[in-house]
Amino acid sequence: MVGSANGVATTIGSATLVMTRNDGIANQSVTVGSTSQTLTKFSMRANDVSDVTVSKLKFALTGSTVNTSNITNVKLLVDGSVVSTKNMSTGNADFNDININVAKNSDVEVEVVADFSTAIAVNKTLKLTLSSIEARDSNSITLTGGSITNPSDGVQYTFAAAGSASLALNSSTPSASILTPSVSETELSRFTLGAQNDSLKLTDLYVYNTGSADLSSSIKSI
Repeated sequence: MVGSANGVATTIGSATLVMTRNDGIANQSVTVGSTSQTLTKFSMRANDVSDVTVSKLKFALTGSTVNTSNITNVKLLVDGSVVSTKNMSTGNADFNDININVAKNSDVEVEVVADFSTAIAVNKTLKLTLSSIEARDSNSITLTGGSITNPSDGVQYTFAAAGSASLALNSSTPSASILTPSVSETELSRFTLGAQNDSLKLTDLYVYNTGSADLSSSIKSI
């Protein structure tokens, strides 16, 4: 008796790598001279077929009007740690000395940050894009074409003048009056502090007497 039996159908999958931008930063202004500014941030996820090793990430500027020599200390961070630092003098940041392992069914966070020179002219723009990638699976097979999904372009920055601060006498400052000796916690002035084009952290504030009286031994503390 002669017969036949069908074997089990087996589907052989291929490794994939999906990159999704997740920095949540909208296009915005940034001051010249800013440091460690996020250019892009995205997750890299391998499917359930194989681990994926990324050996190169190359970024380029798109629609940028900035002199690339004014973009320095371009750093690649993986899960919050710096793994490589490049410059952008050629218009690209080519991180070709990396070895990022993305375990199957897992994510890795990638971020690119940079410093901006104070020489950048106001109203110049900058946007980063991933231009090329080299990746392989656990069998050293290179991922190509539809096996890789690139993230969307990074945030577009428009450069603004360096930040400045202003200090003005508040309208609610007490009027001139005669003080009684031994009075404590007397309000002398109120000020309005402002910041332009950047956030401000006040670390020191100096006040001094502009009147003719010598108060050095009369005022105990301010």
